[in-house]
Amino acid sequence: MKLFLLLSLTVGSGWEILYRGFLLYYLPSKIGLSGAIIIAALAYGAAHGFKTPKQFVGSIVSALAFTIAYVATSNLWWLMLIHIGVMQFGAIVSTAISGDLEAS
Repeated sequence: MKLFLLLSLTVGSGWEILYRGFLLYYLPSKIGLSGAIIIAALAYGAAHGFKTPKQFVGSIVSALAFTIAYVATSNLWWLMLIHIGVMQFGAIVSTAISGDLEAS
């Protein structure tokens, strides 16, 4: 669990830099800002993996919201913190539900 919490710092930041920072730096000059937002959200949603179409749609919707938020603020830091926080919260809650807190 401790390793996951530490790893989530890198993963949460890395995903934001790649899917928002890089793609929205590179793509707008090629396909326009609207196209870049859509491509970044679809890529992010697909990369997250999914078990059902509902999960895929949910991932794309949240990616679209994060991408639009980045475009509106030009700031990735708060999105990184949210991404990291969601990952850590999910890990803590699922560990607590499974009753495996002592093993972590």
